[in-house]
Amino acid sequence: MIPNLPWKLIGAGAVAIVIAVLILLWKGEQRHSAKLQARVELLTSLREQDKRNIEAASREAQRINRETVARIKADQDRITQEASREYQSDLARLRRELAVRLSGASKANPGRPGEGGAGAVPDTAGGADGETVPVPAGDLLYAAETELQLMRLQEWIEQQTKVVR
Repeated sequence: MIPNLPWKLIGAGAVAIVIAVLILLWKGEQRHSAKLQARVELLTSLREQDKRNIEAASREAQRINRETVARIKADQDRITQEASREYQSDLARLRRELAVRLSGASKANPGRPGEGGAGAVPDTAGGADGETVPVPAGDLLYAAETELQLMRLQEWIEQQTKVVR
């Protein structure tokens, strides 16, 4: 060993240096921890803001969807009501016209015995020998009503598919 050295002073100096280094490290960790804490707080704040924005956007999308559904339903209901009114009007007109036409046909051609006086309807297609083919009034009315129903149904479907969604 080296004599006459102030070992206590050297030991105290070494301890002081170690303490100083530890204090510097501790202060550095405090600064680093403060930065991390600030970053965590910022990210938490941004996450909460994103969450609020998403909730607001979801509420707005739901509102728009409800309005769109209500508009589509109203448009479709309006189309259905109009189609129903037009169909009922056309059906009444068709029945009146056929009643007049058939009553005129029955008077002009009372039909064959046993046919209930249905008679031939003017302007009907001729048979193979050129004769007018008698069509019972019930069948003619049924065919005309079915044609009207199908025609109106096709129009209704076309209008329904044009509703902007």
